[in-house]
Amino acid sequence: MEAHEIVNQVQEAFKKLASQMSKLFGKTSEWYNSHGREPKTQNPIQSGNVSPVTHYMQFARQYEAAQNGAGKMLNRRVYEELEMEFTADSADSAATEQKEHHASVLKESFDVLDGLNKKEFTECSSSELTALEEEAAQLRDVASDLVSHLRAIRKLRGVK
Repeated sequence: MEAHEIVNQVQEAFKKLASQMSKLFGKTSEWYNSHGREPKTQNPIQSGNVSPVTHYMQFARQYEAAQNGAGKMLNRRVYEELEMEFTADSADSAATEQKEHHASVLKESFDVLDGLNKKEFTECSSSELTALEEEAAQLRDVASDLVSHLRAIRKLRGVK
């Protein structure tokens, strides 16, 4: 598959990509769209620009031509580096969301405990006791999940 076909597939999957790139980096969206078309260097009738993806693929092919395995290694290393970079960004976002979730769970838990503490259980009906028992069980499950998560983080850090 040619580089412009790969770029075209990505642009088809993410329809607003060219306009977002244009806003971020100051080139027209048409300039970014043109990278998804066959470049003039291959077909003079087309208007596509040679994309950075084309240059990267040519570079990796040159490495491979110079020495077997060099192009593969370059491609693998670039992939691994970008994967770590993109995963780190999403991990930071996920960590923030997780903190917010734990904070809301703790707040709700304290509200439930406060409400339970003010109740006189001997005066509750059977259905109220069942509802309170369910609420307490949910609270226990959430607390257990939080404890498990904290233990997993400690193990990853090598802390006992």
